[in-house]
Amino acid sequence: MEHAKALLIKIVAAGILGTVILLTMEDIIIGPPLVTLLLAAIISYLLVDLFILPVSNNTVATAIDIVIWWSAGTLVIGDHMPIWLTGIVAPIIIGIGEWHFHKYMLNVVRRQTNRSTAD
Repeated sequence: MEHAKALLIKIVAAGILGTVILLTMEDIIIGPPLVTLLLAAIISYLLVDLFILPVSNNTVATAIDIVIWWSAGTLVIGDHMPIWLTGIVAPIIIGIGEWHFHKYMLNVVRRQTNRSTAD
């Protein structure tokens, strides 16, 4: 159950951030980009949060998450926004969020999972 809650937190955060970024653009349909961001959230959770974070550290996991989110953002936004926003500002904001999310994963989700397997 903790994994479902953590994935939901990640999807909601991606949806909020994606919506805020998309609302600043003109002439863009919101639906397809939000689907892309949803898929990026799921890929990030499955790849980074479940497999890479437990065997590495928060810095490595956050760096990989930034690359995943930057790639998704580049696909979604393309030439609709300045490169400084898609290439620098958004990854920094996402990185800060991912850093804290990884702490949540390590302190809450992994602890709950370890308790469940020990019982």
